[in-house]
Amino acid sequence: MATYEDPAHKIATKLALEKPAAQVEKPAAAVTTPSVAAATTGPATVPPSGAVESALSHYSDTAVTPHKVKSQVIRSNPDAMYEDLVKASGLTKAEYPAARRTAKDLLAENAEHGVNNINQYAYELATTKRETHMGNWMNEFGKSSYFEKKYGMNSSHRDDLQNTQPGDGAKFHGRGLVQITGRRNYTDWTERMEKENYQHNGQAVDLVNHPELAADPGIAAHIAVKGMRDGTFTGRKMGDYINDSKTDFYNARRVINGTDHAQEIADQATAFQSVLKNHAGDYTDAMLKAKLAGLPMSEATELSGNPTAVTGELLSQKPLGGSLTKFQSPDKLLHNGIGRFDGSAALGTYTTVKTRPADTLPDVSLQPHKAEQEPEQPQ
Repeated sequence: MATYEDPAHKIATKLALEKPAAQVEKPAAAVTTPSVAAATTGPATVPPSGAVESALSHYSDTAVTPHKVKSQVIRSNPDAMYEDLVKASGLTKAEYPAARRTAKDLLAENAEHGVNNINQYAYELATTKRETHMGNWMNEFGKSSYFEKKYGMNSSHRDDLQNTQPGDGAKFHGRGLVQITGRRNYTDWTERMEKENYQHNGQAVDLVNHPELAADPGIAAHIAVKGMRDGTFTGRKMGDYINDSKTDFYNARRVINGTDHAQEIADQATAFQSVLKNHAGDYTDAMLKAKLAGLPMSEATELSGNPTAVTGELLSQKPLGGSLTKFQSPDKLLHNGIGRFDGSAALGTYTTVKTRPADTLPDVSLQPHKAEQEPEQPQ
């Protein structure tokens, strides 16, 4: 017995894929069951009356026609954000390169150490603007005699700076993005970075014997971010004044040095804050990219889907579609999702290091699943 095969079905399928819906012809009346039967040598399986027409009805004028569309991927590029930040600083164009590098270094350190609040980043930038013109003046101005008189063992700062040896005033003058000063601070940061296993060019950082390293851009950014976060300079933490519930740019100056120039720095922080709000998507993408930089991956990739390409309404706290899913402000998005790869972990053990200091780590480790061996096949 021959199997019935309707050539009209193939023809209609091909036409539906090639022509717009309005041009798709319905099966011709000439294609009938008898013509199929005539081509066979035995009785054919004849479909019920109307079956062919019914099967082909979805290829009629109402058919959905596939078509090609243009597509694109929006890739984040934070260069415009950095450019607008340095412009808002009021610095000269000659100072832009160092300022741009400082903005990038601070953001990278923030990503590394869980400082996600966008207003804290604005205040860091404002502080470095006041202290060093955003990395252009990494050494305090003055001669050795001036530093000895101001900070030396016979000055009023002898005890709080612990400059107890001749020459300490000049040796440990202000350096770096927040101008750390005195033997106490240089010793403290040497010990802190040793505990962190922080290295510079493959070597441990000894600021006591090599105080000039405090002016290195990378080391200076590290000290600025962690010192302001942890309150190492005055005992006051930046989070005491700038957090998810309040932003006190004026009193945040107490993190570094009382309230000197507090209003000037607060005004500058407000200017940077405005820029960052306009570049909220770029800030978020840059932070996520920095956080992900240390995670292992099989191949190089790039982030896509810059949130600045969508409307501001989507970044509100409004729940979507009645579910628990919602868009949040960019700095909120950074709080919970990204870990840090611990390269020191033994192979075969997977660990997650959360980014916020307040987070606690579970006292468990996940062992990789071992695939079961397949049973041997009989010979």
